[in-house]
Amino acid sequence: MAARFRVRDTPASQRVVRCEELGCSYATTRTDNLATHARTHSGERPYRCEVAGCGHASATAPDLKKHGRVHSGERPFPCVAPGCSYAAATSSSLELHARKHKPDEFFKGRPLGAPPRPPRVRPPAARTLPCTVEGCGYAASTPSLLARHLRVHTGEKPYPCVAPGCGYAASAKDTLAGHVRRKHAAAAASAPLDAGGDEGGGAALAVGGAAAPAAEGVL
Repeated sequence: MAARFRVRDTPASQRVVRCEELGCSYATTRTDNLATHARTHSGERPYRCEVAGCGHASATAPDLKKHGRVHSGERPFPCVAPGCSYAAATSSSLELHARKHKPDEFFKGRPLGAPPRPPRVRPPAARTLPCTVEGCGYAASTPSLLARHLRVHTGEKPYPCVAPGCGYAASAKDTLAGHVRRKHAAAAASAPLDAGGDEGGGAALAVGGAAAPAAEGVL
């Protein structure tokens, strides 16, 4: 039976998951976004080019798709300036090219040559809950993040994979979700993965007919 993932209806504000890397303020409501962001810290590049002799690997599937245009020669982003036949493989390359044209021409609704839009900065959450383990300087912004961190010290892994024959267990639901994507993608292919993080609604996973009960939020 194909894998099934169920997420309880939970207000978005209660499903926020945050990066636990010290000094990083990244937060999102999607566990897959958090898994992708985590690769900026780990350097993991799980998406490898399948062209023979090419050793390129990317952190995300969209980045691998962009790289594939190096081999295919595809250039799906044409310049809209009158009389210009340039086309780019990526939208960012097209924007760089577009700045060569007259400043009174427009690209994507903005004057060419205009400075890039400033990135949106999310204020970091206050970390007011210190770890109770002696000598550990970690502090969390929510009780559930602190509970998740404590498993680093206790070794507790309360989220087992239910795929037949798989003995993997994780300390957090989003970590288990990432494991399922990497190791059991074939079983989950017909159902998109959507699992809540430790901050909010529980997730239930069924692979090969087995089912794991939905886990309540920690604390």
